Order: sequence, then structure tokens, then C-alpha cells
Amino acid sequence: VAPAGMPRDADDQRVLDIREPTVPTFYPVSRGAFALRVHGDSMEPVFPSGCIIVVDPAIEPRHGMYVVVRLDGTSEHTFKQLVVDGPHKLLKPLNPRYPIIELRQDAVFCGVVVEHFQRHVQSEAPWA
Repeated sequence: VAPAGMPRDADDQRVLDIREPTVPTFYPVSRGAFALRVHGDSMEPVFPSGCIIVVDPAIEPRHGMYVVVRLDGTSEHTFKQLVVDGPHKLLKPLNPRYPIIELRQDAVFCGVVVEHFQRHVQSEAPWA
């Protein structure tokens, strides 16, 4: 689960539980790419809670990209838009109700979001 709200402890999270070995993607990704389900509303309206994001750790994060970041040497991680302002790196939520987070030196980029999926109808499939 990729927290899209206040940062959450990774020990309370689990990677998307799909009983499929892969998540289909239309964007070419590295072998290390992974999928997460978004939890929270800080990235709405573009990334609503429950949507699936495809994250590629092989892509170098740049200004304006959406990133998953482990914060400050802890197990807390979050999903936000990267803003580079001179020497400062910031994590910006799309929902204006949430604060912008300044990244410290010990933050670790887990990857760049390359694609997302949103379900519009609740599926009867056992992996949904």
C-alpha cells in the first residue's frame, strides 16, 4: 500500500495482494518495477485512494515526477509529487489540504510512478 496522506510506517503496510505474478502495464518498466495500492486522499483527484500505481525504481526522480519515498531513515514512506526548488527537494501532495514535506538527506527514493489504474466497477474476481 502506498500512503497518500500523512507518511505511514511500512511495517503496517503490505504490497498489493494480487494473486497474479504481474500487473499489466502499457509503459516499459525495469525488472525491479512493482505495483502498490494507494491509501489515502492526499494525491486526489488524480490518484484516488484504492487505485494501483506502477513504480519503477530504475528511473531517476526529477522535478514534477510522482515518487514513492521512504522518509528520514525510518520505515515510514509516502507517495507524492517531487518538487525541486534550487537545493531543496520537496514532496507535494496534489490535495491542497495536506502540507508540503521537505526532504531530508536521509530520505530514500523507492521509485518513480510510471502508470496508474483505477477500478470503476467492483469485480467479483477473487484477486480483486
